[in-house]
Amino acid sequence: MKSAQNFKVAIFLLLVPLAGAVILNSCADLMRPSPVDFFKSNERIPSKQEIETSRYLTIIAPARTDLKADLAQSLGILALKSDAGYLPSVNQDAQVAARQALEAGPYDSKIWLILALLAMQKSAHDARTSDFLKMSYLTGASSLELIPTRIAAVSQLDAIGDTDLQELARGDIRLILNRVPEIKPVLASAHRHASPEMKAFIEDSVATIDPQFAGTLRNQAR
Repeated sequence: MKSAQNFKVAIFLLLVPLAGAVILNSCADLMRPSPVDFFKSNERIPSKQEIETSRYLTIIAPARTDLKADLAQSLGILALKSDAGYLPSVNQDAQVAARQALEAGPYDSKIWLILALLAMQKSAHDARTSDFLKMSYLTGASSLELIPTRIAAVSQLDAIGDTDLQELARGDIRLILNRVPEIKPVLASAHRHASPEMKAFIEDSVATIDPQFAGTLRNQAR
């Protein structure tokens, strides 16, 4: 009799936290602001209230990787796309959120790329930027929506000495030329803003697939 009672108590103690987690997750879904997408053109800047709500939800539902990613994207937009420009405290807040999101879900290529952009915004010579970019490639090599931002980031980074990053970037260039040639202007823009060394890298990478477009890039640089 006593063992049966102990069993019921044990089951009750197991169910209580599970029920609590279900309730908190349901509340989080009801309170969740409309998600933003950092990589969507002309995406709105989330309001302060939306950001604080997203931050609160990561506390009450700590196992939800999607909520952590929501917060990282919202803060990334605030840090990188608002008219205020670079603000150290905002950048740091966004980096912390991105790192926490990646600790929970390390295969999110979007968050790796946002973290790389935040590192670049803070310092053009941050050695970690290359590693963050590589992780974005490795976790989302064929993600078409990331290519424009990723190519632009690589072109502004001194990646000449990093052969691994060069090869990954070449993959994006091949993908553009072979599968989505309609976004060639992305390559032209990256080339226009690149250092002389990176200009040459882009031209050489393009020339193996589309020599005519490579010539266009060279003429653009003159």
